[in-house]
Amino acid sequence: MGRHPGRLDAAADALEQVGRFCSVDRAYVFRFRDEGRLLDNTHEWCDDGISAEIDNLQGVPSDVAQSWLDAFARDEYVFVARVAEIDDADAAMRAILEAQGIESLLVNPLRSGGELIGF
Repeated sequence: MGRHPGRLDAAADALEQVGRFCSVDRAYVFRFRDEGRLLDNTHEWCDDGISAEIDNLQGVPSDVAQSWLDAFARDEYVFVARVAEIDDADAAMRAILEAQGIESLLVNPLRSGGELIGF
């Protein structure tokens, strides 16, 4: 399959626009693979002085985000005001977020043809 540089640039540009508009440090896209069992960070934008985490977020078991997936199935987004207060039932996700220094986040489902393909 050939690469489409314009599409890759468009995704990077869109993440930067979202990040700057929302005054955040990072904006990501995660996509499912292996029949939804794993998640990969496929695109990332970081503000100046913020370290990239894309290489550290490959092959993440999707079940660590089960509560998010449940919300997406109800056509809801996920807002976490304080990562440190994430319930112990989602301790694995909390640990991933804390390792990146993430304090809060907004997560929206990504769909294609009605199918959840990432967030």
